Amino acid sequence: MNVLRITTWLVFLLTAWSAQASIDVSCVAQDCFTEGWRMRDTKSLARASVECVDFDCRNKGWYETGFSGQTYLNRCLGGGCWVEGWEAVDLNGRVLAWATCHQGQEGESDCLTYGWTVRQVNGTTARLTCIDNNCRDKGWEIHLRGGAPQSVICKPGGCFVEGWRLYY
Repeated sequence: MNVLRITTWLVFLLTAWSAQASIDVSCVAQDCFTEGWRMRDTKSLARASVECVDFDCRNKGWYETGFSGQTYLNRCLGGGCWVEGWEAVDLNGRVLAWATCHQGQEGESDCLTYGWTVRQVNGTTARLTCIDNNCRDKGWEIHLRGGAPQSVICKPGGCFVEGWRLYY
């Protein structure tokens, strides 16, 4: 009987540990689109942050200081970051990656409904698809070539109000 209890307890602990978020994101002042967000790696405890350019992450972009400490700018394309896409540039102006919003059946592009694709200059591509066409409230999946999808799940108040959790 004790072996069964110990085995059950170990299975519970392993299940609970594997279900823990790997990256926890919280919106600053409950408004990611204006105030930015903070990120915490729950495994290494490293931190990263995002600050909106002129309090406008929708149309102007954001500065991101990543887990490595490097800061770069994500600047919106003409139609807005979440409508058309953005490009990530280092502080010297070199493009590191760019994101393009996916389009619906009518040809309208909208990252927060249909998702987006990120391409890095080194050739790496990630396709992000909204869960039930609703990245705002439900989250998205990240698809990398050759790997299992990584899930991003919104916190109860919505991804861009409360934040989200990345599980991988």
